This record gives sequence, structure tokens and C-alpha cells, in this order.
Amino acid sequence: MNEPPSPAWRVVCLLFAAACVTAAVCGPSYAQGQAAPRPGETGFHPGEETRVADPASGHMGYYLVYVPRGYGADGAWPAVFFYHGLGGQPQTELLRDAVDGEGTIIVGMGYYAAGMEGYQYLKTRDVEILEHVLGELEGRLSIDPRRVFVSGFSKGGFYASALFNERPDLLAGAVILGAGARTEAADPKALAGKHVFIGCGDADPFGEDAVSAVRYYCDLGCKVTYERWRDTGHKVSDENTVGRWLMERAYGGRARPAGAGAKAADTALRGKPMIVGVGSAVAAAGVVLWCLCRRKRDAPPHDKGGPPDGPQAKCT
Repeated sequence: MNEPPSPAWRVVCLLFAAACVTAAVCGPSYAQGQAAPRPGETGFHPGEETRVADPASGHMGYYLVYVPRGYGADGAWPAVFFYHGLGGQPQTELLRDAVDGEGTIIVGMGYYAAGMEGYQYLKTRDVEILEHVLGELEGRLSIDPRRVFVSGFSKGGFYASALFNERPDLLAGAVILGAGARTEAADPKALAGKHVFIGCGDADPFGEDAVSAVRYYCDLGCKVTYERWRDTGHKVSDENTVGRWLMERAYGGRARPAGAGAKAADTALRGKPMIVGVGSAVAAAGVVLWCLCRRKRDAPPHDKGGPPDGPQAKCT
């Protein structure tokens, strides 16, 4: 006949059961003000891209996270969410190369639905997915909520503008590449003062959309930088200055990791003058003045005005 467990053994069993119940009910938590877990404890590692399986992240069921070299949980870091073009897959490579792998967390996002069908969900389901993924990562990485940007190319660029228009409270700015803006801002006043980068090839079929977006965001009071890449179709030019732009907007006057984005910026600017020719300079200046001085739109926000001749223009 088996003897009853000793009192000491009973205490051990009770303590173990209590620990299991506590873990199941409460789960992992991080007290307010407590440092976020370090990358090695969450499956993320500085200088590496990690695939995160998550059925709630869209039809592909995963997203990618690149943690920059030099990352540490003792400080808050900027983050950029990138949306790929039609028929593509989640990727971080384009922005990772632009910033030379430093200075910012990059998240390669998917969509709620594939193909053209997905556009009907961009202001609903895809907004929810962005909120969900951001919330998940804020619990695992040290992200500065004041320095979260959204970006994308082609279909992803249109999504970036739409998400920016819907949730400016979550986003510090947007990078719109090879695309424009086809949705209205939910709260136009909330976009004033925020940063927008728009880049498009001079032979890109979405060139008119890009120029229209420049005018739209300028009218809303955004700080807009526009680049029109010479001899470029529907792709991102190697001469883009997205990396430099991101580092300047993400850090401003703050201290940043040594060399963050410097290599990418030097490479992007090498051999590319800011303004080409007197005619281009006059045209670019005209766009800037138009953005600064025009108080009321005399055309819809997505009009079909022709592109300016200057390769770069700013509305600040």
C-alpha cells in the first residue's frame, strides 16, 4: 500500500501548481518603465532579419522584422513599416539597404488580402493589422512610439498613404514610392506638420499620382520632400535619398548610432546634383512656392496636373 505524500512534498506540489496557474492566467508582462527584453531573449538579433509567423498579420501569415546593427533595449528606436508592390512578398531589403542596416527597426508587412481585391480592405482590415503588429513588437522590442513611419512601393505606396491618412496619431510620417494618395485623410488637421517623402520616376505611369499627392499633402500642412528620378520607370532609383531622409526625420537633433545611414546617404547622393539646370531650378522653386502660398485648392486632391520639371522639391 502506497504511503501518503509527506507534508513537505505537498507544499512543493502546491507551489508548482500555483506557479503554473499564474503563468497561464497572467502570461509574460513588462511593468511600465521596465526595459524591454533584449533581442536575444525574443528571437531577434541585431543586424539580422527574422520571420515572424502570425496568422493575424494577413493572408500570407507572417511578417519580417529587421533589427539594426547596434540595437540595444536601453534606448527607444524608430521603426519603419514597409509594404511591398503588387504580387510581391513581405521584405525589408529596400529600406535596409537605404539606411545601410543601421539606425531603425524595419518591418516587412503583408496585406489582409492578395492582389487588387485587397484595396477594399486598406482602410479597415489593413489598419487593424498595422495596429496589431505594432502592438506585438512594442512588447518585444524597444520602439519609440513617436518615431514610427509607414512606407511602401507601388501598391504598397498607395497603402502607405492610406494608412497614414487613417492613423496619423500612430505615425510620424510616410514614405510613398512609385505611387500617390487616393484616399482622403480621416482628420486632415492631424496631418499638419508631419513628414512625407514622395519619390517617383519621370517615366513612371503613376507619376501624376505622385505629383497630385505632393500637392495634397502640402495643402494639409505636411512637410513634404519630393524626388522625381530621371530616366526611371516604375521602380525605385538607385539615386534615391530615402535613407538619408529617414535618418534625418527619425533622429533630427537627437543622438543616433555612429554612422547610421551615412553610407547609404553618401552613395545615394554621389554624382547627383540637387537641382539640374536653370530651368529645373525655376520649376522646382515654383512647386515649392505653390505649396507654401496656396491656401485653398481649386482642384480635387487627386487632380491630374503635370509633373514639375525639377528633380527635387520641398514643402516645409
